[in-house]
Amino acid sequence: MSGLTVATVAGRVAGTEEETLTVWRDIPFTFGTFDRCGWGAFVGADDDAVELGRTLRRAWAGFGRGEEPWPATDESRPTMVFDRRSGVEHDPRGAVRRAWRAATGSVTA
Repeated sequence: MSGLTVATVAGRVAGTEEETLTVWRDIPFTFGTFDRCGWGAFVGADDDAVELGRTLRRAWAGFGRGEEPWPATDESRPTMVFDRRSGVEHDPRGAVRRAWRAATGSVTA
């Protein structure tokens, strides 16, 4: 069974297919396995993808050693964003969060 098939099935159970596929796409970045099981083709791996994977693994390794690879949460909602240009963004999905809060009345959004 391919990863895409598993992700599709899991998505039907867990929520949306898009959310679940996002989790599956993380695997080769997290473990550096672009060269295995077709992951490189699946995620469109290139030199930027390989470097992103290295950045992500360095951050997790630092976290495991007790380092703080990204800032602690505060009112500005600093969020580490891993992308072609990784870095800290403040409240990167603020508009979505505020819309969710307005629609649901949630105080945690």
